[in-house]
Amino acid sequence: MAQLQAQAQKAGLSDKVRLLLVSYDPEFDTPRVLNRYAQAHGTHCNGGMMLLRLDPKDKRRLFEELEVAVNFNSSGVNIHGLQLFLFDKQARLARQYRTWIWDNDAVLADLKQLTEEN
Repeated sequence: MAQLQAQAQKAGLSDKVRLLLVSYDPEFDTPRVLNRYAQAHGTHCNGGMMLLRLDPKDKRRLFEELEVAVNFNSSGVNIHGLQLFLFDKQARLARQYRTWIWDNDAVLADLKQLTEEN
C-alpha cells in the first residue's frame, strides 16, 4: 500500500482518491498499533491515506458483505488473505483484487478510469 500510495501521488491522483487500510482485528489494532504499523511500512497517513478500525460489533457484517477472506479463532485473527477493493464515486464496489500481491500498475489504471467516470 505504501508503494501504491507513492505511485498514486506520482500519477497526480492524491487529491482524487482515498486509500483506506482496514484492520481485520479492531480489538487488537489500537490506534497506537496502527500508527506503528504505518510507520514500519512507509505508509503516510493523511487525507488521502487512512488506517481504519471497524466497530468490533459491525466487522463481521462488513466482512461478509465484501466476502473478505479472514478467519478468527478464540484469540482473534488466525489467518487472512489480502484484498483490495475499489469503490466508485457513488461508493459502489467497482473492482476487487484477491491475491497475495496485486499489480500496482493495474490498480492505478483502474483508479484513473474510476476518477474519470461521472
